[in-house]
Amino acid sequence: MPGSSRTRGRSAVGRSSRASHGRPSGVGCVGVVAVLVITGVASCGETTPQRGVSRSPAASTAAAGPNDADAALPAPAPPPVQDGLSGLAAVDAAAKVIRTFARPDLPQERWFRELSPLLSPAAASDYVGTDPLRVPAHRMTGPAQFLPSPSGYIAWVAVPTDVGRYTVLLSRRQQAGPWLAERIVPPPGVGP
Repeated sequence: MPGSSRTRGRSAVGRSSRASHGRPSGVGCVGVVAVLVITGVASCGETTPQRGVSRSPAASTAAAGPNDADAALPAPAPPPVQDGLSGLAAVDAAAKVIRTFARPDLPQERWFRELSPLLSPAAASDYVGTDPLRVPAHRMTGPAQFLPSPSGYIAWVAVPTDVGRYTVLLSRRQQAGPWLAERIVPPPGVGP
């Protein structure tokens, strides 16, 4: 149709937004980018503070986004290591776990309420239904012993009881973090 904006079922707008082989021409993209650049440049020169927005350097650093090259990220904490102090802390934590665990005379609710802060969330979920009457140990019979552990995040501690040696697997998230029990392993051939 002569003089019409349609040619063979396509509008003139449809033809102009396509380059060869059906790909976008990029003319629209250049216009959008130009508008964004001009708007961004215009807002960079803004000197009137917005209501409730602080323009202090501290406020602008706190509001830095994840892609801000000038933002200072805190250094990640170094992984925990097994040293003398952490070994002593692990031994103390395991001894406390066994002293709290080996009390079959307590009502289940009280037993678990006192034990659960010493457990990791996963272990607390595992031990929540344990009946303390089924725990064969009644007391510790000697000092706990730190066992070789492959990582600063975990510790194995042997704890002697009146029914044999329990082994407590502990974990922590960081060097100064608390040791929490993951598993309380009874001696071979003994119940929970």
